[in-house]
Amino acid sequence: MPGTTVATNMNTGFAGQRSRNNSADSIEAKLVKTTDTANINFGDAVVLNSDATGGTWSQAIGFIAGGGTFLMQVASGIKNGVFAGFAMRQVKAYLTYTVNYGAPGAGPLNYYSPGQEAEVMTQGYVSVPNYKLFGSNPAPTTGGAVFFRTVTNGAGTAVGDLNTQADGSNTVQLTNCQWATGDLDTVNNTVEVCLLSRNIA
Repeated sequence: MPGTTVATNMNTGFAGQRSRNNSADSIEAKLVKTTDTANINFGDAVVLNSDATGGTWSQAIGFIAGGGTFLMQVASGIKNGVFAGFAMRQVKAYLTYTVNYGAPGAGPLNYYSPGQEAEVMTQGYVSVPNYKLFGSNPAPTTGGAVFFRTVTNGAGTAVGDLNTQADGSNTVQLTNCQWATGDLDTVNNTVEVCLLSRNIA
């Protein structure tokens, strides 16, 4: 009797989804900075602003666009935001949903707006968007380094891209992160990243 292959591997999941259960997972909730103009989309890289008791979150891409410097550690004398992790995909049950919510483009279902509380994966496994090939950049490999693009460098590059190799001063290595797998989820346009340890207190 002929056999049939149903599937060879699982998708990594939607952007911002916890991709594996782990006893060391760390998820932290803070408010998105109220004066920000950029939403934090599920799966976005997030920075911690030390501007209030406990700090606030900002989307890393929007923070850079506003003149901020994306860093892995606090530096003095400049407007800087420290990489905290990736925004989690959550059901935002505290929102008041209208009848139209749920229709395409009808409501804030996949992001956190300024002033809203957002949950960020600071340690653990998460599915993230924005992986991009760059030049001869190979595809992700398990345990490989993760680089966050802070400056564009030619066509096809954008601030916020995740790369597998450094591009000089145009990228910052997320030193607490590794690619969890080499599989690219072409259905959800995500790839799995492991945050090995927290980068914030």
